[in-house]
Amino acid sequence: RDQKRYPTALVTGLGWNADLRDDTDEKNIRGKVMLALSRQIDSNTSAIEFMGADNEARDLTPAQMVTVGRAMDTHITGVYARSWVHKSAIAALTTAAAVDAYDITTGW
Repeated sequence: RDQKRYPTALVTGLGWNADLRDDTDEKNIRGKVMLALSRQIDSNTSAIEFMGADNEARDLTPAQMVTVGRAMDTHITGVYARSWVHKSAIAALTTAAAVDAYDITTGW
């Protein structure tokens, strides 16, 4: 599950990808999303600098930064849901041979 959680490049829906390689990238995105939400509350539309997976710095509006956060959350939520399908399928297996034969690589 954790290998699928971090796909390296997160499709943002904004025409470019963001890095999502590990917990550090996730924390960085979440921190910038918190900044964006704070700015939205204060009606502050000043740009938030964000580095895409292509190493191009972008000035995002607070709404765009929230879009990046939502893309990340959608991706991670989907990975967890698919992992639960695998966990249930494995739990239903009744023999060691069936467990050994189970293909964990499909369905992601």
